[in-house]
Amino acid sequence: MKDKGKTFDYQLMSATIDDLDRIKKYKFDSIHLFDEQITEEETNKINYYIETNLPRQIENYKNIIFKGEIIGSYLVTDIGDGYLIDEIYIEEQYRGKGIGSSIINSIIECSDCNIYLWVYKTNKAFSLYKRLVLK
Repeated sequence: MKDKGKTFDYQLMSATIDDLDRIKKYKFDSIHLFDEQITEEETNKINYYIETNLPRQIENYKNIIFKGEIIGSYLVTDIGDGYLIDEIYIEEQYRGKGIGSSIINSIIECSDCNIYLWVYKTNKAFSLYKRLVLK
């Protein structure tokens, strides 16, 4: 993929049921890492949502492959008047290499409708998302 003159050595591949446990872990990690004040009741609701909905959505996920290794996944959902970047997760050692920016820019460039993104303000990538959306 190319982004502003840089070449990023990653590919995207559709996820399968074999990726379910890894993507569940990504989702759990994303939620719990960025919101330390989640109550036990909220945690139970989130866990239930993940356990019941993720298997139905698995084929809509894309795996991010870098140098032959799966290093993350993302999900974009059609919500009628646009697309929701429902989740993007890149393993920590691969963050900061421009891969997430490249993926988000590709989503924005390939769409002529609204793009939505929900993110915790405490997420380290918050400023990245803000910069990409407001450019």
